[in-house]
Amino acid sequence: MKIYGIVSEYNPFHNGHKFHIDKTREAGATHIVSVMSGNVVQRGDIAIYDKHTRAKNAVKNGVNLVVELPCPYSCASGELFALGAVEILKGLGCVEGISFGCEEENKEILLKTADCVSELSQSEILKTLLSQGESYPSAVMKVCETTYGREIADVLKKPNNTLGIEYIKACRRLGFEADFCLVKREGADHDSHHTKNGIASASFIREKILSGEDFSQYLPYENDAESFDFYVMTKAVVFKLKSMSVEDLSEIPDCTKELAVRICDYLKGNTPVTLSQLYDALKTKNITHARIRRVILYAMIGIKASDFKIKPYARVLCADDKGMEILSEVKKKGDILISHSLARLSESDEGAKRLSQLDVLSSQLQKMCSQTGREYPNEFSVKFEKI
Repeated sequence: MKIYGIVSEYNPFHNGHKFHIDKTREAGATHIVSVMSGNVVQRGDIAIYDKHTRAKNAVKNGVNLVVELPCPYSCASGELFALGAVEILKGLGCVEGISFGCEEENKEILLKTADCVSELSQSEILKTLLSQGESYPSAVMKVCETTYGREIADVLKKPNNTLGIEYIKACRRLGFEADFCLVKREGADHDSHHTKNGIASASFIREKILSGEDFSQYLPYENDAESFDFYVMTKAVVFKLKSMSVEDLSEIPDCTKELAVRICDYLKGNTPVTLSQLYDALKTKNITHARIRRVILYAMIGIKASDFKIKPYARVLCADDKGMEILSEVKKKGDILISHSLARLSESDEGAKRLSQLDVLSSQLQKMCSQTGREYPNEFSVKFEKI
């Protein structure tokens, strides 16, 4: 048995994900466990389908076991997102390696880049650039090119490389000696509108879903399209933010005093009708769209900085026969709190209780925005599904 882990969002699960799974098996994996985001995702948004649907589609198309990456980690920065997911994979006790899609095929270069990025936390040049108003991603890129050369900086220009580097950093931080399986990304680039051989980026597919266009050729299964009312989401966001003071906002993770003031000042005289309008109004040279989306999502759900100090549990969402074999190994070798029952997990300790509360709130936010009338499961009573 050779178990590999995949960190995912599957938002939605598409042909590119199927390709990644197939390549991971070609590399020697006999069993695959995916740590998948719940109903809020890393880009600071709600997921296009509920997590139970996405987990089921993943297991039907090659993943053997899906466990949830709980909120707040699922909607955090790349570093915290990776740290939470890797901590779960390590805690399972039987995962030999992590497979991830990336643009860089040279593993040694990727490992070297991870070392370089880790060293930058102490860089005075980086601190200077940030103090001058440079955004963190831009500042890291400039310092890497100056300190380590163009080759390392070029690796960081690709989004999937960047997330892969965070998995490597998280493994080293947690003392998890995992093998890394690099799968060269095929077809569409991240967030690209180009398609190739039936493979499209998840963002492109989401746009198709939300606009009511046909997207079936990009998915390896039949589906019922979800539909969301983001006007409802916008009204809820504006109401929430207008009820908060600069001091309230400043306590939200990733929200600086500068951003808190910008939010309050803008909303004093404006009522945006779309979230994009709000994001665009708040963006500056050193405050990225991604950061703004996360801060607003944190505010909506009530995520606190202390929530990222809670050890994540592993909630089982879906499995097949091989997935049940993985769970048998976890029972023998794992040291993580794991169960298919959110109720059982929430009763384990105060930290787990807090994560379960955030999980329920994020699911309610997703449900509030759904237009399909689809019955969303009660997170405390939903039954584990074996495919």
